[in-house]
Amino acid sequence: ADSIGATFVEPADVTSDAPVTVTALGDESTLFNAVITHTGTIRYDVIGDAEKKISLSKVTTSDSWLDCDLSFEKRKWDIGLSTQAPAELLFDGGSGAVELDLAGIPLSEFNATFGSGASTVVLPESAEGYSVSVETGSGAMSLTLPEGTDVELSLDTGSGAVNVHLPEGAALRIEVMDDGSGSLNLPTGLINVSSGTSGTGTWQESGFEDAEFQVTIRIINRGSGSLNIR
Repeated sequence: ADSIGATFVEPADVTSDAPVTVTALGDESTLFNAVITHTGTIRYDVIGDAEKKISLSKVTTSDSWLDCDLSFEKRKWDIGLSTQAPAELLFDGGSGAVELDLAGIPLSEFNATFGSGASTVVLPESAEGYSVSVETGSGAMSLTLPEGTDVELSLDTGSGAVNVHLPEGAALRIEVMDDGSGSLNLPTGLINVSSGTSGTGTWQESGFEDAEFQVTIRIINRGSGSLNIR
Protein backbone atom coordinates (compact mmCIF):
# COMPACT_ATOMS: atom_id res chain seq x y z
CA ALA A 1 0.00 0.00 0.00
CA ASP A 2 1.97 3.00 -1.27
CA SER A 3 -0.42 5.26 -3.17
CA ILE A 4 -1.20 8.57 -1.47
CA GLY A 5 -3.64 11.12 -2.80
CA ALA A 6 -5.40 14.32 -1.83
CA THR A 7 -7.85 16.34 -3.92
CA PHE A 8 -8.80 19.88 -2.98
CA VAL A 9 -11.89 21.47 -4.54
CA GLU A 10 -13.74 24.73 -4.13
CA PRO A 11 -17.07 24.80 -2.25
CA ALA A 12 -19.94 23.12 -4.10
CA ASP A 13 -23.27 21.60 -3.21
CA VAL A 14 -22.54 19.05 -0.50
CA THR A 15 -25.25 16.90 1.04
CA SER A 16 -24.03 15.22 4.21
CA ASP A 17 -24.88 15.35 7.87
CA ALA A 18 -21.19 15.14 8.78
CA PRO A 19 -18.63 17.58 7.33
CA VAL A 20 -15.88 15.09 8.24
CA THR A 21 -15.90 11.35 7.55
CA VAL A 22 -13.09 8.80 7.92
CA THR A 23 -13.53 5.27 6.56
CA ALA A 24 -11.53 2.29 5.31
CA LEU A 25 -10.42 2.29 1.68
CA GLY A 26 -11.54 -0.50 -0.64
CA ASP A 27 -8.37 -0.25 -2.76
CA GLU A 28 -5.59 -2.29 -1.10
CA SER A 29 -2.87 -0.43 -3.04
CA THR A 30 -3.83 2.95 -1.57
CA LEU A 31 -2.40 4.09 1.74
CA PHE A 32 -4.31 7.36 2.12
CA ASN A 33 -6.84 9.30 0.10
CA ALA A 34 -8.68 12.52 0.89
CA VAL A 35 -11.17 14.66 -0.98
CA ILE A 36 -11.52 18.07 0.68
CA THR A 37 -14.16 20.64 -0.21
CA HIS A 38 -13.03 23.82 1.50
CA THR A 39 -12.45 27.54 1.75
CA GLY A 40 -9.16 29.04 2.88
CA THR A 41 -5.86 27.15 2.92
CA ILE A 42 -5.28 23.45 3.62
CA ARG A 43 -1.90 22.14 4.80
CA TYR A 44 -1.02 18.67 3.50
CA ASP A 45 2.35 17.09 4.37
CA VAL A 46 3.84 13.63 3.80
CA ILE A 47 7.09 12.77 5.58
CA GLY A 48 9.09 9.55 5.46
CA ASP A 49 9.65 6.63 3.13
CA ALA A 50 9.05 3.13 4.52
CA GLU A 51 7.21 4.65 7.49
CA LYS A 52 5.15 7.68 6.54
CA LYS A 53 3.68 10.52 8.60
CA ILE A 54 0.73 12.17 6.87
CA SER A 55 -0.65 15.49 8.18
CA LEU A 56 -3.79 17.22 6.94
CA SER A 57 -5.15 20.39 8.54
CA LYS A 58 -6.87 23.71 7.95
CA VAL A 59 -4.47 26.66 8.20
CA THR A 60 -5.65 29.33 10.64
CA THR A 61 -4.03 32.77 10.68
CA SER A 62 -4.60 35.98 12.62
CA ASP A 63 -6.53 37.48 9.69
CA SER A 64 -8.67 34.38 8.97
CA TRP A 65 -11.75 36.16 10.29
CA LEU A 66 -11.61 38.54 7.31
CA ASP A 67 -12.78 35.83 4.90
CA CYS A 68 -14.59 33.62 7.39
CA ASP A 69 -17.42 31.54 5.91
CA LEU A 70 -19.72 30.18 8.60
CA SER A 71 -21.78 28.00 6.23
CA PHE A 72 -20.58 24.47 6.97
CA GLU A 73 -22.97 22.93 4.43
CA LYS A 74 -20.46 23.62 1.63
CA ARG A 75 -17.48 22.04 3.40
CA LYS A 76 -16.68 18.33 3.35
CA TRP A 77 -13.70 16.21 4.29
CA ASP A 78 -13.84 12.61 3.01
CA ILE A 79 -10.79 10.72 4.25
CA GLY A 80 -9.93 7.10 3.48
CA LEU A 81 -7.28 5.01 5.25
CA SER A 82 -5.57 1.77 4.23
CA THR A 83 -6.77 -1.62 5.45
CA GLN A 84 -3.25 -3.02 4.98
CA ALA A 85 -0.87 -0.66 6.80
CA PRO A 86 -0.89 -0.30 10.62
CA ALA A 87 -1.87 3.24 11.57
CA GLU A 88 -1.42 5.49 14.58
CA LEU A 89 -4.24 8.00 14.18
CA LEU A 90 -4.25 11.47 15.75
CA PHE A 91 -7.51 13.34 15.12
CA ASP A 92 -8.74 16.83 16.07
CA GLY A 93 -12.44 17.16 15.26
CA GLY A 94 -12.92 20.88 15.86
CA SER A 95 -16.46 22.24 15.88
CA GLY A 96 -18.10 20.25 13.07
CA ALA A 97 -19.94 16.93 13.12
CA VAL A 98 -17.70 13.89 12.66
CA GLU A 99 -18.26 10.29 11.55
CA LEU A 100 -15.32 7.92 12.00
CA ASP A 101 -16.09 4.38 10.87
CA LEU A 102 -12.67 2.82 11.39
CA ALA A 103 -13.77 -0.83 10.94
CA GLY A 104 -11.15 -2.69 8.92
CA ILE A 105 -8.34 -0.23 9.61
CA PRO A 106 -5.41 -1.82 11.52
CA LEU A 107 -5.02 0.74 14.30
CA SER A 108 -2.03 0.60 16.61
CA GLU A 109 -3.15 3.69 18.57
CA PHE A 110 -5.98 6.22 18.41
CA ASN A 111 -5.93 9.69 19.98
CA ALA A 112 -8.79 12.09 19.33
CA THR A 113 -10.13 15.45 20.46
CA PHE A 114 -13.71 16.50 19.69
CA GLY A 115 -15.33 19.90 20.10
CA SER A 116 -18.89 21.18 19.79
CA GLY A 117 -20.07 18.98 16.94
CA ALA A 118 -21.78 15.62 17.37
CA SER A 119 -19.36 12.71 16.88
CA THR A 120 -19.82 9.04 16.03
CA VAL A 121 -16.83 6.69 16.29
CA VAL A 122 -16.68 2.97 15.51
CA LEU A 123 -13.37 1.34 16.44
CA PRO A 124 -11.90 -1.66 14.56
CA GLU A 125 -11.20 -5.17 15.76
CA SER A 126 -7.54 -6.09 16.26
CA ALA A 127 -5.68 -9.23 17.27
CA GLU A 128 -2.94 -7.09 18.83
CA GLY A 129 -5.11 -4.75 20.89
CA TYR A 130 -4.43 -1.01 21.19
CA SER A 131 -4.84 2.10 23.34
CA VAL A 132 -7.41 4.84 22.79
CA SER A 133 -7.47 8.37 24.20
CA VAL A 134 -10.56 10.53 23.71
CA GLU A 135 -11.25 14.10 24.84
CA THR A 136 -14.71 15.53 24.24
CA GLY A 137 -16.19 19.02 24.49
CA SER A 138 -19.76 20.28 24.32
CA GLY A 139 -20.82 17.99 21.49
CA ALA A 140 -22.48 14.63 22.07
CA MET A 141 -20.46 11.53 21.27
CA SER A 142 -21.18 7.87 20.50
CA LEU A 143 -18.20 5.51 20.80
CA THR A 144 -18.48 1.82 19.84
CA LEU A 145 -15.71 -0.48 21.09
CA PRO A 146 -14.66 -3.51 19.02
CA GLU A 147 -15.33 -7.17 19.76
CA GLY A 148 -12.50 -9.67 20.26
CA THR A 149 -9.98 -6.93 21.07
CA ASP A 150 -8.04 -5.77 24.12
CA VAL A 151 -8.67 -2.04 24.49
CA GLU A 152 -7.36 0.51 26.98
CA LEU A 153 -9.54 3.62 26.77
CA SER A 154 -8.80 6.94 28.50
CA LEU A 155 -11.68 9.42 28.65
CA ASP A 156 -11.65 13.16 29.32
CA THR A 157 -15.23 14.35 28.87
CA GLY A 158 -16.84 17.78 28.77
CA SER A 159 -20.40 19.09 28.82
CA GLY A 160 -21.73 16.92 26.00
CA ALA A 161 -23.27 13.51 26.63
CA VAL A 162 -20.96 10.55 25.93
CA ASN A 163 -22.24 7.04 25.21
CA VAL A 164 -19.75 4.16 25.18
CA HIS A 165 -21.06 0.95 23.61
CA LEU A 166 -19.34 -2.16 24.98
CA PRO A 167 -18.53 -5.29 22.95
CA GLU A 168 -19.95 -8.72 23.66
CA GLY A 169 -17.68 -11.18 25.44
CA ALA A 170 -15.02 -8.82 26.79
CA ALA A 171 -14.34 -8.44 30.52
CA LEU A 172 -14.69 -4.87 31.78
CA ARG A 173 -12.68 -2.77 34.23
CA ILE A 174 -13.54 0.87 34.95
CA GLU A 175 -11.23 3.24 36.83
CA VAL A 176 -12.91 6.51 37.87
CA MET A 177 -10.29 9.16 38.70
CA ASP A 178 -12.60 12.20 38.66
CA ASP A 179 -16.24 12.32 39.71
CA GLY A 180 -17.26 15.42 37.75
CA SER A 181 -20.73 16.98 37.95
CA GLY A 182 -22.51 14.95 35.28
CA SER A 183 -24.21 11.60 35.80
CA LEU A 184 -22.23 8.36 35.44
CA ASN A 185 -24.10 5.23 34.42
CA LEU A 186 -22.21 1.92 34.57
CA PRO A 187 -23.25 -1.65 33.71
CA THR A 188 -24.77 -3.71 36.51
CA GLY A 189 -22.85 -6.53 38.16
CA LEU A 190 -19.49 -4.80 38.52
CA ILE A 191 -17.46 -5.40 41.67
CA ASN A 192 -15.98 -2.44 43.54
CA VAL A 193 -12.34 -3.45 44.06
CA SER A 194 -11.12 -0.09 45.39
CA SER A 195 -12.73 3.15 46.52
CA GLY A 196 -11.41 6.69 46.63
CA THR A 197 -13.05 9.94 47.61
CA SER A 198 -16.04 11.70 46.02
CA GLY A 199 -17.18 8.75 43.94
CA THR A 200 -13.80 7.74 42.54
CA GLY A 201 -12.63 4.15 42.56
CA THR A 202 -12.27 0.99 40.48
CA TRP A 203 -14.97 -1.45 39.39
CA GLN A 204 -14.54 -4.60 37.36
CA GLU A 205 -16.26 -7.79 36.32
CA SER A 206 -15.58 -11.05 38.13
CA GLY A 207 -12.74 -12.95 36.44
CA PHE A 208 -11.37 -9.88 34.70
CA GLU A 209 -7.71 -10.85 35.14
CA ASP A 210 -8.18 -14.23 33.45
CA ALA A 211 -10.46 -13.09 30.62
CA GLU A 212 -9.42 -13.68 27.01
CA PHE A 213 -10.32 -10.11 26.04
CA GLN A 214 -10.15 -7.16 28.39
CA VAL A 215 -11.57 -3.64 28.11
CA THR A 216 -10.13 -1.10 30.56
CA ILE A 217 -11.76 2.33 30.73
CA ARG A 218 -10.00 5.10 32.67
CA ILE A 219 -12.10 8.18 33.33
CA ILE A 220 -9.37 10.79 33.72
CA ASN A 221 -11.56 13.90 33.83
CA ARG A 222 -15.31 14.24 33.72
CA GLY A 223 -17.34 17.39 33.10
CA SER A 224 -21.03 18.23 33.38
CA GLY A 225 -22.24 15.96 30.61
CA SER A 226 -23.63 12.50 31.25
CA LEU A 227 -21.36 9.49 30.69
CA ASN A 228 -23.12 6.22 29.85
CA ILE A 229 -21.17 2.98 29.53
CA ARG A 230 -23.35 0.10 28.34
